[in-house]
Amino acid sequence: MHLKDLTDYQLSGKRVMLRADMNVPLKHGIIANAERIDRSLPTIKHILGEGGKIILLSHLGRPQETGKVQAEFSLKPVADYLEEKLNMPILLVEDLEVVKKSNEQFIMVENIRFYKGEKGNDSNLAEKLGSLCDIFVMDAFATSHREHASTTGVVSF
Repeated sequence: MHLKDLTDYQLSGKRVMLRADMNVPLKHGIIANAERIDRSLPTIKHILGEGGKIILLSHLGRPQETGKVQAEFSLKPVADYLEEKLNMPILLVEDLEVVKKSNEQFIMVENIRFYKGEKGNDSNLAEKLGSLCDIFVMDAFATSHREHASTTGVVSF
C-alpha cells in the first residue's frame, strides 16, 4: 500500500481537512502543556505556505456527545494559542454549515467529540465532514486507531 505524503498534492486553493491531536491538558482554561499542538505546527505551516485553506478537527477530553458546546472541553484555548503562534486569525466554529460557507484561511471546528455520531463512526457525520474538504490529512497518530467519524469514516467520502 502506498500512502501519499502531503507533498504529493497541489494545495493552492484547496480546502485541507487536518485531523490533528490537540488534546492538551488545561488548568483553569489555560494550556498546561502545548507539546501536541506544537507537533502539528510544521504540517499547518506547510499547508498554509502552499496556499491551502485549513479546516482543523480535533478533540479535547471526553465530553458527552450532546451536540452542544461544553465550556470545559472547548478548543477555544487551543485556537487562541494557534492564533498567537501563527500570527493569524482562526475562525472557531460550532456549526459545520458555517465551514461550508466560509472562505477563511484557517477554520477550527469546535471539539469534534461534541458532535453526535463521532465516536460511533456515523456515516452521515463522516459524509458531512468529507463534503467540506478537497484533501484529508490524518496528523493525529494517537487517535488513528479509533474508528470515529473524523478519523476513519471521513476517508470514505
